[in-house]
Amino acid sequence: MANFPQQLDKRIRLLNPSGATDDAGQPDPAGYVDIGGAWADVRNLTGLEIIKADALAAPRRASFRIRKRTGVNSATQLTYEGVTYQVKAVVPDDDGVHMDLVGEAIQ
Repeated sequence: MANFPQQLDKRIRLLNPSGATDDAGQPDPAGYVDIGGAWADVRNLTGLEIIKADALAAPRRASFRIRKRTGVNSATQLTYEGVTYQVKAVVPDDDGVHMDLVGEAIQ
């Protein structure tokens, strides 16, 4: 098993859709409930990675490594340092203990 605890040093909050609907019966986009916090290893794209991806105008993206848990999927949002991210992908790690969440900042 990889030794990552010293790297999981940033606190994030995980949010899932509440299932609430508006008056027209459509899903409420503001309807998210807090499903708990997690310690994460946060990795932002470097300037060189952004240039290589030709993504200068692209939204802010980051990867969040957390301990594996259920209930996290592409409908999940997370908050970190006052920024809300939409989870775009959930990638299990080879060690079976962690998972990486690829997030894109919500404008």
